[in-house]
Amino acid sequence: MEKTRRFTVRMPPDLYEAMQRHLAQDTSKTQAQFINNAVRMYVGCLNGRTTEDYLSKTLLSIISARQERSDKATVSVLYALAVELNILQRILVSHFDIPDEVYAELRRKARAEVAVSRKGAQIESVQAQMFGGDTGWQSSSQNGAI
Repeated sequence: MEKTRRFTVRMPPDLYEAMQRHLAQDTSKTQAQFINNAVRMYVGCLNGRTTEDYLSKTLLSIISARQERSDKATVSVLYALAVELNILQRILVSHFDIPDEVYAELRRKARAEVAVSRKGAQIESVQAQMFGGDTGWQSSSQNGAI
């Protein structure tokens, strides 16, 4: 067993009563355990260490699940948008019969403009994660234009 130090804690009566009420609801068996947990939580908060030191595992799992659902929804919307943009691209390329060289130059310029902004770089990163590898579209002769 770990060696502990004994010290006196002085607190206002209202705080003591609140501690007694919560002690009945908490998993702590003694006042000492309750105070230890409270100090650990506060020290963990001050140190900015992992949230597991002071947040309940249930709360962490709820937050993680909501974040995962949000991420999946965002990826789903981005994928649907990418599909629609690809359809529009195929329609335009097939309608105007754009030569591969012109298309490649337009694509290069568009990617350069998008890459200028930080958000553009983030968009390319998301596309790379979603689709893997090259984030660009295929040329008109490769994309199966209508």
